[in-house]
Amino acid sequence: MDVEFVFDVPCVWSCFAYARFQRAAARIRAGGGEVTVRFRPFQLDPRATADGEPKIDVLRRAFGAGRTTPSPASSRRRRARG
Repeated sequence: MDVEFVFDVPCVWSCFAYARFQRAAARIRAGGGEVTVRFRPFQLDPRATADGEPKIDVLRRAFGAGRTTPSPASSRRRRARG
């Protein structure tokens, strides 16, 4: 069996899914089957160029200009850390 697994490393649901997949693949292999896995990265923006661009510009395009500023909670955390 050939499997392509799209893995978004920082996503907890991706990690849960991979753990479940590992258990299923182990059962298949234990029964004499073969499992070949090809990992694919999660691509946030398929239109992104190889040259890249500033993250703030990506966030503005994705969420609007008002969503790129830190939240009050993150500002408080930053002040608390000094």
